[in-house]
Amino acid sequence: MTTPPAWPAKPQYASAIGRPQEVFGDPRLRDCQVQVGVNGMPLASTGRNAIVFAVRTQHGTRMAVRCMSRAPASGGERYRALAAHRHGQLLDHGTPLVEAEWIERGIRLSGQWWPVVLMPWIEGRQLDDAVAELRGDRAALLHLAGNWRVAMAQLTSWRICHGDLQHGNVLVGDDLRLVLVDLDAVWVPFAAHLTPAEFGHRNYQHPRRDIAHWGPGADAFPALLILLSLRAVAADAALWDMRPDGENLLFTQDDLLTPGRTKLWKRLAHSPDPAVRRMADRLAGLCSGPPERVPAMETVLRTCAAGGPPHPAFSVS
Repeated sequence: MTTPPAWPAKPQYASAIGRPQEVFGDPRLRDCQVQVGVNGMPLASTGRNAIVFAVRTQHGTRMAVRCMSRAPASGGERYRALAAHRHGQLLDHGTPLVEAEWIERGIRLSGQWWPVVLMPWIEGRQLDDAVAELRGDRAALLHLAGNWRVAMAQLTSWRICHGDLQHGNVLVGDDLRLVLVDLDAVWVPFAAHLTPAEFGHRNYQHPRRDIAHWGPGADAFPALLILLSLRAVAADAALWDMRPDGENLLFTQDDLLTPGRTKLWKRLAHSPDPAVRRMADRLAGLCSGPPERVPAMETVLRTCAAGGPPHPAFSVS
């Protein structure tokens, strides 16, 4: 049995991308200009399983090229299913998902072609960086929380599940509009048979979630957790200083495995915002049950009387 070749490491991509005419297969990329920083190295953003480079096409369009360091499950088929689903919708509003195109013969390294994902370059900060900058600005954080509700409602209307909602996959613009990136675990009806290889960031997912819990309801738990985190920091900015590392907003997997009993849960139980207290109590209860019993985020907000009227500045992006 032939062992499949190991996927290129991120430094290999960074070394090769400076020669676009030699390494890229798509004509749009062969003629591109790779964007570099003050040190002369390619501008790049590194995630858990990929590295993203900034390029400018010959027509002046800034794009992002996502090069993967491990194989995404059913990558090409999943991205094509998402494209077909999006193009078949006749809705009067947009979706927070970035437009992304899978290119099978993307980049050639050591004599072999590897796929890339081509996307528009999104100007914005990761969600955790945005919260760090906005902490202490209650109105801005509540506005951001409102935009999060809008984004999640849009996904529900489109019958799309992102599959890995977490701070690194949410970009926040200067106007607080939200864009979701990293679509390797997306669910749409056309891709219902394509189970992803992973099931989300440990600090955001239901503590009992496994690969069997996937589909239209899989975003409900992390969506609620992120909303609660935004509302909680808006009410109590000092919560941000309790974070043990940079891999979360507020909650860690340990918090989710011991609902109601950690320092964070006890602080949330005394939040100045009564809606935060009710939402935290509800989330703690959901941690103890099965993941398939988690209701939609808006349902939880109604039962906790935590929704309120729409914010007048909600962005419908």
